[in-house]
Amino acid sequence: MTARTLYIKNGDAVDQVERLDGAGAESVSSGPDAFIADLLRQTLGGDPGAELLVMSRQRRDARYRGERVRGRTYDGGRNALAKLYRRPWTALSMLTEGLRFRPERVICGTTGELLCISWLIARLRGVPLVHSRHNRLLDAGEGWFKRCMRGLDLGIIRGAEGVICHGPYLKHQLAEQGVDNVVEFEVDLSDLDGVMQDATPASGRQLLFVGRFEEQKGVTDLLDAAEPLFEEFDDLEIVFVGGGGAFEALRRRVDAAGLIGRVTLLGAVPHREIARRLQSCYAVVTPTRPSFPEGRCMVILEALIARKPVIAPDFGPFPFAIKDGDNGLLFTAGDVLALRAALSKILQDRPLYERLCAGAARSRQELLEDQVSFASALSVALRRAELEPAA
Repeated sequence: MTARTLYIKNGDAVDQVERLDGAGAESVSSGPDAFIADLLRQTLGGDPGAELLVMSRQRRDARYRGERVRGRTYDGGRNALAKLYRRPWTALSMLTEGLRFRPERVICGTTGELLCISWLIARLRGVPLVHSRHNRLLDAGEGWFKRCMRGLDLGIIRGAEGVICHGPYLKHQLAEQGVDNVVEFEVDLSDLDGVMQDATPASGRQLLFVGRFEEQKGVTDLLDAAEPLFEEFDDLEIVFVGGGGAFEALRRRVDAAGLIGRVTLLGAVPHREIARRLQSCYAVVTPTRPSFPEGRCMVILEALIARKPVIAPDFGPFPFAIKDGDNGLLFTAGDVLALRAALSKILQDRPLYERLCAGAARSRQELLEDQVSFASALSVALRRAELEPAA
């Protein structure tokens, strides 16, 4: 029987599928497209009759249709009023298209309405549902509506035939909520190792931020924490890599503070360039605030592969990867003064810095050994689901 897989996710399904359909997925094993590339290889490889439909909700309406892969991005609205109007129709359209596709398994990489739609399609079709967990679950104290949605999410996840998750923190969190039989996966980091070998280390002390330019990711906190340190450390430089809504505001702040030349805003760059930047920096800083639902911060893992220490907040997934005083420094999340103290400590204490680099090198070896890829975890979950068919 021809295998049809439906995958419902966050982001822009059409944008990703267009890039990766055909031979595109074969060359991708890390970076933002790693999971979808792994999914294409897992669901289509070895079965010429297999088909995959990837659906998501974003701020545009788009379709893609390849030989065996389809992508569908639904317009969820750009403002609160548009979202209120469009969401019921979008949900109904996703449900209808998903059922029309006649999937033999449903995979959902998100929560909320899209998880409910995935569950409904799976149950109406009588096929297994596999939940893929990438971000932490909503906290319990975020208002009655979010508490209700969290309860609904957990109910569906507990009843899913398979659950896979990215990293030990999410597995730990799921276990705390009574979700067992979880398969943990990790992005393949081995290809980054080769790219980093060719990079030239920087001569100065360059701190690197990689991620979305958003307030919740702490970009302004990092600038606030570092600004007084530029006078103390003549060779200090900060490089921001990424894109997002706070880019222009950050640029104006850098201009106003007279930090051009000391603070560089690169914007989005190819993933191989990020690997080279990681290898040549002094240390990586991830100033994420507690309000951001971080599940597994990829730049931390990539920094450790580059043998570079990380300055990270002391919440969520960060302490699962960063051991304070061993391969990096942890600071009180959301506290600019605590972040500044950690920056100052790693910049002025050379013996400490060398110990942290040695710890990062040990972590690198652990990360490169015995990895379970997204595709492998999905394969295990699907095999288990076939042994325990949907009710």
